[in-house]
Amino acid sequence: MNTVDPLVVEMILGLPTTPAFVANELFDVLASNPIARAVTPKFAVGMNLARAAFIDPLGHEGMLEWDRISDHMVGLLKENLATSADVLPLERLLSELASGNSGFTGAWASAVIPVDYVVALTMDHPKVGRMAVTYQPLRLPATGQTLVLGNVEPGSESEERLFRLAATLGPVGS
Repeated sequence: MNTVDPLVVEMILGLPTTPAFVANELFDVLASNPIARAVTPKFAVGMNLARAAFIDPLGHEGMLEWDRISDHMVGLLKENLATSADVLPLERLLSELASGNSGFTGAWASAVIPVDYVVALTMDHPKVGRMAVTYQPLRLPATGQTLVLGNVEPGSESEERLFRLAATLGPVGS
């Protein structure tokens, strides 16, 4: 299912300082809010996070601890393949990733399904500097979709930088 419930879209758009997006089992971004797109253009609607991570030569630009993040994504892809009702699109994507990135096949062979789905991401943002954002995925029942919410530590430099970035976007709904 590639249509996001309008109430979910409305909810994420109402979170001006919380990066939020919805992705499907293939990691296609189906909906996102302005602060998510400001944190990284990879969260724009229509982007595929797996392709951005493994095929785009600039896919991990500014991302620290890239190997850990990419290993986590491969584990999630492996889980999606094991649990998906329709594996053909996933198999096509995996084939594309393997042919587009020589390291993907090795990463797939050694990947394990994650026990903890939370992803802590530290990045050097081009406008506001280093930020540490923790992303919590929440499965949306019966949709094959995942709502992902980003959080920064209250009172931290990352929070100050995220708020500064959000201030450049204007008021909610504009």
